[in-house]
Amino acid sequence: MLSDKAIQALRPDPDRAGTKHHDRDGLYLWVARSGSKTWRKDYRWQGARRTFTIGAYPAMRLADARKQALELNTWIKTGIDPRTQAPGQQRKQVQNIRRPFAQIAQAWFEHHSASWSPRYCRDMREKLDHFVIPALGQLEIPHYQQSCPPCLTDPPGGPTMTDAIALRPRAVG
Repeated sequence: MLSDKAIQALRPDPDRAGTKHHDRDGLYLWVARSGSKTWRKDYRWQGARRTFTIGAYPAMRLADARKQALELNTWIKTGIDPRTQAPGQQRKQVQNIRRPFAQIAQAWFEHHSASWSPRYCRDMREKLDHFVIPALGQLEIPHYQQSCPPCLTDPPGGPTMTDAIALRPRAVG
């Protein structure tokens, strides 16, 4: 089982895309080559292996990730696939939850970083860590959908989070 101290000590393996560090109830922490850490759960649905990303560490604490993993187990046992559950059903369950911007930014980074070059990934991580998160990290954002935070789907033709992060640091403050 993982502990906060053990999680903080985990380092990425530069020779692999990422490493799994198992906890319990199917929960594990994925440590990506970029150094980011996300809570995930693998499960079987109609014979196929699927992965559900629960949230990013440290924005989502170990205790919260464990609770979410238990809830996902309940959904799966009752015949609800967490990845394909109707957005309206998800919204009812999480309508009063607000998440810090830092957590949403981490999810956005995780979603997009796989398609970036290592240098661009490093540059974006530095901009997030040094400018965006300190300025906006504690801002509470309503959480509407469990599997897809609003920022992960940038509006077509509209400004994207990439545009916001690419702004000069003085524009953030």
